[in-house]
Amino acid sequence: MKSLDRRERESPAGASEALLALPTPEPLPSRYTHVDQPADLDEPILKIPQAPTMERASGFPTMMVIAPIIVASIMYAMLRTPYVLIFAVFGPVFGIANVVDQRIGRKRRYRRALEEHETARSACRDAIRAAHRRIRARAASTHPAARSVISGVARPSPTTLLGHATTSSGLRTSGGDTELEHEALRIREMPFVRDITHIRVTGNAVHLQGFARAMAVQLLASRVERSISIVGSELDSLLAALTNNRIRIEHPDKADCRIEIGNAAAELVDEQSIDVVIDDSGEAIAIAADGSRLRFWPDTLGEVEFNQWLPRLYRAQLRRSRAASRIPERVWLRDLLAGTTAHDRGAGLNDSLSSNEGNASKTLRADFLVGSEGTVPIDLVVDGAHALVAGTTGSGKSELLISWIASLCHNYTPGQLAFLGLDFKGGATFDSLSEMPHCRGVVTDLDGDEAMRVAWSLRAEVERRERALRQHQVRDILDMPVGKLERLVVFVDEYQALVHSHPDLQAIIADLAARGRSLGVHLVLCTQRPTGTYREELLANCSIRLSLRVEQASDSVTMLGNNSAATIDRAARGRAMLRIGGGEPEPVQVAQSTDTELARIAQQRSTNSDTAPVPIWHPPLPERLTLSELGQAHHSNDDGSGNRIVFGRLDMPESQSQPLASIGIGEHLYVVGGHRSGKSVTLATLREGAARSGWAVVAIGSDVEHAWDAISQLKQRDSEQPCLVTVDDLDALEALFDDDHRAAWMADLLVCARLGKQRGITFVFSGRRATGTCSRIHQLCTHTLLLTLPTRNEWILQGGQPAHFANMVPGRGRLDGVLIQVALATEAASESAGVVLATANTTSPTWRPWQIPRGSCIVARRTSVIARWLEAHNYTVHPVLQATQLRTAAVPQDCVMLGDVEQWISAYGVASKMADTRPVIGIGLTPGEWRSLFRGDSLPPALAANEDRAIVRAIDGTYSRIRCEDGIPQHIQRSAANG
Repeated sequence: MKSLDRRERESPAGASEALLALPTPEPLPSRYTHVDQPADLDEPILKIPQAPTMERASGFPTMMVIAPIIVASIMYAMLRTPYVLIFAVFGPVFGIANVVDQRIGRKRRYRRALEEHETARSACRDAIRAAHRRIRARAASTHPAARSVISGVARPSPTTLLGHATTSSGLRTSGGDTELEHEALRIREMPFVRDITHIRVTGNAVHLQGFARAMAVQLLASRVERSISIVGSELDSLLAALTNNRIRIEHPDKADCRIEIGNAAAELVDEQSIDVVIDDSGEAIAIAADGSRLRFWPDTLGEVEFNQWLPRLYRAQLRRSRAASRIPERVWLRDLLAGTTAHDRGAGLNDSLSSNEGNASKTLRADFLVGSEGTVPIDLVVDGAHALVAGTTGSGKSELLISWIASLCHNYTPGQLAFLGLDFKGGATFDSLSEMPHCRGVVTDLDGDEAMRVAWSLRAEVERRERALRQHQVRDILDMPVGKLERLVVFVDEYQALVHSHPDLQAIIADLAARGRSLGVHLVLCTQRPTGTYREELLANCSIRLSLRVEQASDSVTMLGNNSAATIDRAARGRAMLRIGGGEPEPVQVAQSTDTELARIAQQRSTNSDTAPVPIWHPPLPERLTLSELGQAHHSNDDGSGNRIVFGRLDMPESQSQPLASIGIGEHLYVVGGHRSGKSVTLATLREGAARSGWAVVAIGSDVEHAWDAISQLKQRDSEQPCLVTVDDLDALEALFDDDHRAAWMADLLVCARLGKQRGITFVFSGRRATGTCSRIHQLCTHTLLLTLPTRNEWILQGGQPAHFANMVPGRGRLDGVLIQVALATEAASESAGVVLATANTTSPTWRPWQIPRGSCIVARRTSVIARWLEAHNYTVHPVLQATQLRTAAVPQDCVMLGDVEQWISAYGVASKMADTRPVIGIGLTPGEWRSLFRGDSLPPALAANEDRAIVRAIDGTYSRIRCEDGIPQHIQRSAANG
């Protein structure tokens, strides 16, 4: 099967208006021709000058007349000379002169305003005429008359021009001149068009003949393959001319269009029918199917011009018929690929699939279309950077995309080409191509918001390519060294659904269309209804238009400039119309591929591929992740000062990466999440990672005693070994402390956090909130991890962005705004919450048997139980003495001084005095009561909210916890933090 190069192809199968036109000079390149911008189509507002008005008279100057008379009278009374009375005459003279001067000035100014107004009216009328000329020119280019069509003017609109009429111009005006405004809003000689195929005409026989010839040109030029029916004796000359030139004439019931002489009173068949009544003056009235009547001047064509055009029409119909018969109804891709030589393809591939690297970056050719003369190649580099594909359901869009991609993969190696598939019609268009080594990802509308991730990745890909061009100091991928940057083709199936689900993608795709050519990024966008789907800036950058069968003629006009795609037979699956740039559409047949052929191409390309592709888009993060899957659990800091703890994987499509999430020494982390969001698992994962890295680990849970001791020891820590401290549910833990211990513990925690970098400590906090009393801790944290929260309001209050709120799986969240999946710890590490795993200079606290020492002091809430126990065990019990009694009375050394809180507090100074020589046991005392007894001491250690806990103060001032049974101290902590 013969293959044609784009420069050699001038397929007769695509002939329509061009074949019917007279020869025209070759058009200038697009960069030398003026192309209207969309804004140019909106005429500016016409400012209509306002007619001037005569100024109102200001009235007679009474005061000017009276004032001189008053002055003259005063002067006469003072001077007693009659000469001063002359001044009284000046008033009436000046008043009359002022009135005359005002009248003359008003008339002079009014005449000048009238002259300026006439000049402005003339300029405004010229502007109106120029605007009307522009509007008529644009309308004529879209709807040319029959004489223009046969002289070579393209006919982009499928509607039929019946003639010209006076219509509304649509101009916007400002001003108050009714005459000029009426002149501006009505425009003469505008194309009068209707979407019709059946014309029934009556009236003057002379004008009727010319009108019928013009309508025959309009109907047959829009679709050269149309058949026509001519009915009526008045049209015998027209019928004879068509028959003599072998134009296809059909019976009225079988013809595609019809011109007939009929009775205007008869009912019209459908909306594509119209009655035209022409009077003797040449004017006509159009009567539509709904009964509406419009007056217009009908378009006419002379007999000589019409007869000169008919032979060209016959040749066009003959070529179209022959071309259509030469295009096979079914083509297999394997036959095209097997019959295409390396020279024809231009990609530089021979039969052994070896690539010609010198030409690979300069072409991107696919051979999957067959025309009347053989294979019709499509090259995204030579023919245009981007392509638009249209086609209704069942027309073969999916097969077209599959064959296109398969041909590209056959022609190019993964180092030269990569593709990305976006399927938004709920199908599996690209599933059969996912095994191609060129494939960088497939996304469907069933994948949620994955399309946005792909969009961010494409933005990052554009930036990566821009950096590569700057690095090599070139402006275009064509100038890049061989093998440094592959071309990327993004295929979108059902573009309309994509932008409907994600409107923000339109701007991204438009940007890719504008900048993709030089960067080697190409778009192939496919949709069912192109009208209204593609923006103007997108259409302007897509030179390749490929339209399968569409339902509406407007869709075909949007894609091809005419309605040829709307006339494709429904049974012709895979038949399409191809238009490159400003050329004429030509019919082609799309080749079909098989799974066997696709597997063969994938296997051959995988075998010959020796380069690792640069990732463009990563699949979404898994819902379950383990530390083992993350690989190495730790790595060095950038400054080489220590190790980092890896605890999850980040998703950063904007940088085309999914790096590991880690924290280093002094980089505190605050984890916020709701119930079953994965807070505790996150802490367990970090503890396991720290243990693997050789860090010391301190796990603080809901035990206030352990929390107090741990922070107290960390304040005194001087080890060089890195230490990880996890505090689970910080907001709940700090609420368990009493007011005095809470303030002291939070203050110590803040100190340890501030000095974390210096002392090699990294804190990880978790909680349901990071506000309130926890906000000061949160401010010291380098990172914040937001896991799932119950409501959007809570998410926003904890610092999350509204757009990031979602109901995520456990362990999924946002680390400093970046999506993360936290890895799972092993079961052993998860069960270690609340237990000190390993700390420097610290051992796990245990309890040992203990008995109340003789000679001690006991301060208790209830003393009766203790007193009975002491007496039963032969202790000498002594009541609390006052300070004055203590100076005079001697207290035996082995006796136990027992009293309640009130007794000891009332004996001011006795407790501190006795504490210098005796241990003091406090049972059920508050921190405030301890401070009242021992004002110079530090705060005793925190106790759990249990009735069996007590405190013993040694002679040296240190504290230890004791545990009571039935109110009697029985055990003491082997090792506890001192106050």
